[in-house]
Amino acid sequence: MKSVPEWAIYTSCGMQAVRRSPQAMAWLPRKAARTIWWGLLMADRPRLADPAWLARIEEVYGEYQLVPMTEGGRRGILCQMRVAHDSLHLIRPGLTSRAPEFRAALTPLLDSHPNPIFKVRWNPERGVWQSEFWIGLPEEMQAVFKSGGYGCFAADRGDHISFITHAADGDIEDFRRAEVAYRWELVEMPSAPLVHFQAAILDNPWSPYLLEHFLNVADPEQAEILTRLVRQEQLCFDYFGTDYEYRYSKYLVHPADLRGGLSKLIDQALDYQRSLLTEGRDFDRAKMDYQRQVPLGNWYTIYNI
Repeated sequence: MKSVPEWAIYTSCGMQAVRRSPQAMAWLPRKAARTIWWGLLMADRPRLADPAWLARIEEVYGEYQLVPMTEGGRRGILCQMRVAHDSLHLIRPGLTSRAPEFRAALTPLLDSHPNPIFKVRWNPERGVWQSEFWIGLPEEMQAVFKSGGYGCFAADRGDHISFITHAADGDIEDFRRAEVAYRWELVEMPSAPLVHFQAAILDNPWSPYLLEHFLNVADPEQAEILTRLVRQEQLCFDYFGTDYEYRYSKYLVHPADLRGGLSKLIDQALDYQRSLLTEGRDFDRAKMDYQRQVPLGNWYTIYNI
């Protein structure tokens, strides 16, 4: 199995089941128009939390905190909870005598989110609330897509570089069996060179799903990504759905001729960068100007990659 980054560990363990009323109590307002809640998820019910489960939480999410929730000392784990749509109607305001106490204690979580994230769903057949690990993009990566919409960008995954790809859930399912065509090109704009990655996911050959990403040879981190991509014999796409949850990965052959061509593009980009006046260099402006001149759909028509 390919190694994965700490924010995308494949796991089927970490299941907890809590037998109780289907009516779940909530002491915090949920995020507007979303299914994300922050608060305490009971960990010591029906028995004390399994140490192996807690160790797995620490392995996946890092630091966590257990807090007493009952007079008997039963603990809950501070966490983010992503409640399944079919269970949302069971969430009710906490009206117990301790509700104000819980609300006051948990409100700071709206500004400082706890690390563990769980998917939570009521299982009517078993009569239990079930939770399992939610694996998805960290908030700083989500911010990239929140500002720019669906798309992709190259990121360090530890042992290799991956194209982090965010798309609608339905589209991602269509991508599973679709072929992917891609190419590298160098765009010499007046203010900076652009190393341009273009991909077409052929789920519908007459209307493919198009992706592009621009890399800056003048940025040390992006230059390192490009250098490592030259050495990679495969290109990896990690797909994340509408709510940024990890879905699956796809690996494409990155043949020697394309890698050799990318290496030459990098050298040409560095030469072009050096030819520009220092005060006139602006990668962001170059990217914006190119996207205005060549909208995303146009290059597929022009190059038919």
